[in-house]
Amino acid sequence: MVIGDSAPVLLSFDTKRLYGCDGLLKILVEPLCAAEPNGNLVTEIGRLLKNRELCRVRTCFEGDTLGSDLLPTDVLLAERRGILIDTVPLPVRLLLFGSGPEIEPIALLAANLGWIVERFSHPSELSEDFRPDSQTAAVVMTHNFGRDLLALDRVLPLQLRYVGLLGPRKRHAELLARLSEYRPFDFDAGMRNLYAPAGLDIGSEAPEEIGLSIVSEVAAVLADRCGGFLRERHRGIHVATTTAAGEAA
Repeated sequence: MVIGDSAPVLLSFDTKRLYGCDGLLKILVEPLCAAEPNGNLVTEIGRLLKNRELCRVRTCFEGDTLGSDLLPTDVLLAERRGILIDTVPLPVRLLLFGSGPEIEPIALLAANLGWIVERFSHPSELSEDFRPDSQTAAVVMTHNFGRDLLALDRVLPLQLRYVGLLGPRKRHAELLARLSEYRPFDFDAGMRNLYAPAGLDIGSEAPEEIGLSIVSEVAAVLADRCGGFLRERHRGIHVATTTAAGEAA
């Protein structure tokens, strides 16, 4: 019907007959035009996400006009019955500085999660007009003091939600002290989103374990979680909570 008429159709299913529980399930089925030559809804969503732009999809599932379309970024639309407005979240973008043995496991794990991975063997490879956003994180692990210093000098002013730095605490203190010699540096602000040593405490030793530890920490921070044991969580696992200090719990 949808293919033949090229028009959306709202289908209803009695869940008691299908699944044995009372309820009514409604599914909107709508056609998708060919991507070539002018693109379609899916390709437009892909373009917006690739450009790290706001992506809002409006779906009308009641009334005479059924179907989905993209909302312009400057349009404000009041909520009303029969319309769902879904903001498609940006994929996590992970900036990896370095070429050590931990880089490959991190890149592999991140790619499996659907993250966008950008690798830099030298900090100067990051574009001067780089635009950060709330879903961008960085990990500095060049195993070279000078390059780590340059990388921190580049990413800390971006005010990312997560900047991870590999290595012991003494080395981190030396890096920050040296950085303060080159530019005015707000240590409180800089340390707030600097995770050093990077990674969760899972007893990591091998590069693959270190990669798992760091990727897990990035995911926890961007989800406003602390990365603790689920059995010690006093609320539902899908409910975000914050402490009195505003920190994730």
